[in-house]
Amino acid sequence: MNNWSIINNVVLSNGKVHINNELKHSIEGDFATVSKELLNTYSKGYGKFFKMDKLSKLGFIASEILLHNNPIPEEDNNEVAFLIGNSEATTYTDIKYHESIANIPSPAVFVYTLPNILIGEICLKNCFRGENLFYISQDFNIDEFWMHITTLLNSSSSKHIIAGWVNFINDEEYLSNIYLFSQGKNQLQLTKENIQSTFIVQ
Repeated sequence: MNNWSIINNVVLSNGKVHINNELKHSIEGDFATVSKELLNTYSKGYGKFFKMDKLSKLGFIASEILLHNNPIPEEDNNEVAFLIGNSEATTYTDIKYHESIANIPSPAVFVYTLPNILIGEICLKNCFRGENLFYISQDFNIDEFWMHITTLLNSSSSKHIIAGWVNFINDEEYLSNIYLFSQGKNQLQLTKENIQSTFIVQ
């Protein structure tokens, strides 16, 4: 594990974007306003974004920022793994789907009632084809997170891992805190302590 590094960290929460603990954007407005502005900055022209549920939009935008100045080489696309957790699963979308049942159930909403669709949207955009895990936990717990990371490192041949916590509660309360870990990079060493010291919960 000594040859793994923390390459980048992006926190998107309530209109604010921190990149490696430095505030880069502060946008007023609800999540729709914030996400559209960030999309225009980091992923202009990706029309499929507007079909996603809000949890997927949150994770997708954060991943676009994460990879903006740290693109993964195309030859490594099969070796990009994902580890994402949250406490809400897709509760916000589940409620929207339940409301739609009173009229005509919406298949377009139903497909997003699985939280790992978030990972699928990022993979489709970037042609990533590695292992992935979406887990649900009451709160972010560094020991649990680290256990999942070490399991992944010991059981796969991944060269890159996109990992973190993506939680959407409502338009005013949301958090995406994700990392890019890569093998063979001479940057901040990937350790539990270094993750804990850089993890922002707002």
